[in-house]
Formats: sequence, C-alpha cells, structure tokens
Amino acid sequence: MKNKLLTQEQIINREIELYKQSLEDTNVDDKIPIYDRKCIEFVEYDFNMSQTIFYITNNNTLILGRKTISQLYLNNQLKSINCSNITQNMLLGILKDCNYKD
Repeated sequence: MKNKLLTQEQIINREIELYKQSLEDTNVDDKIPIYDRKCIEFVEYDFNMSQTIFYITNNNTLILGRKTISQLYLNNQLKSINCSNITQNMLLGILKDCNYKD
C-alpha cells in the first residue's frame, strides 16, 4: 500500500475495518494508561487520509491520535468520512518522534 493512492471505495473499506478493530475489547494497549504505553512505530499514509491524524497538547506533551470512520457517516448522516468527535479508542499514545520522509 506504500506510495499508492487508494480509490474512494478502498479507503472506505479500509476505514471500516480499522473502525471495527478499534472497538474490539481484545486490544490490551487501549486498557493501559496513555502515559504508560510501550513505544511502537505507527505508519500512516497521509496522502490518502491526511485528516485522520490529530494531536492533542497536554502539559507540553503531544498525544497522537487517529480518527476512525464516523458513526454519522456510517448512518448516512454525514458526507465526510470523519467528523470532529474524538473518542478514547482513537488515542494512540504520546508522540516521541515524527518522520515525514516516507
């Protein structure tokens, strides 16, 4: 998928799968307090969905998040895939480093 633009249908299908995964109770990291989560590499192909990545500032700390497909979109109440609502399952962790080269 790297360096490949997706079709709208491919993006929507991917976002629906990510949404389903984000709601599963089996993800242990979601239960760990955000400041105690282990460091992992997160890759997002922002040329497909640049509006999905967001940052929240908290005491000079950047919390990284990724929006999932909006429930309003799934219910045909919104034309955009994402809305402004942020839920706990969208919070990934503390941003340690960022690389925009790739």
